[in-house]
Amino acid sequence: MCSSVPKQYLHINEQTVTELTLQRLSKLNEISGAIVALHAEDSYWNRQNLPGSITVETVVGGHQRSESVLHALDYLFKHESPDCWVLVHDMARPCVRTQDIQKLINLCVQKNRGGILAVPVIDTLKKQNTETLPDIAETRPRSGLWQAQTPQFFPLIQLRDALLSAHRSGFEVTDESSAVEQVFNASPLLVKSHRDNIKITEPEDLQLARYFLEMQSKC
Repeated sequence: MCSSVPKQYLHINEQTVTELTLQRLSKLNEISGAIVALHAEDSYWNRQNLPGSITVETVVGGHQRSESVLHALDYLFKHESPDCWVLVHDMARPCVRTQDIQKLINLCVQKNRGGILAVPVIDTLKKQNTETLPDIAETRPRSGLWQAQTPQFFPLIQLRDALLSAHRSGFEVTDESSAVEQVFNASPLLVKSHRDNIKITEPEDLQLARYFLEMQSKC
């Protein structure tokens, strides 16, 4: 991000990415609280202006995303009913639309199946040959392919068991859904989202997020 400040604490206008994301999640009545996984030496968190409508707790994260998620799930498992459902969301996605999250929750609960927000792939996909000088090995058809987003929504007990089993078996966990797919041979639902639910990763993404948030405010 060309910044000494972690991307989740960079500002978009007057608020940090963290504040924007938590504020957006707090608007949903179904969400009673949030568990945020933090680096053990995080020095920015205590300066955040948190939403007052939900309870926000923190846990120490792990070396990988899946470890951080598992730490948060372990906390919930000790303090909440194992029958509750959980949304796992990237803090660096402040532009997620509440109506998309609502659609995800409603459909998954109705079908009693976990699911994720995603968008169909629209670009042509190329597989590269080498890492040192990438060139094209083949062109792959995009038909039927989706780009995964977050939130991803699953029953607490199912997701926790999936991540625990995946770690023990050495499965590569690229997102929460991949763990559930591999461990339980499940097919989580794909719930179509909007393409403005971007994950801030590169410096230009910050400007893009600012633009998307401005456009959303006018709708």
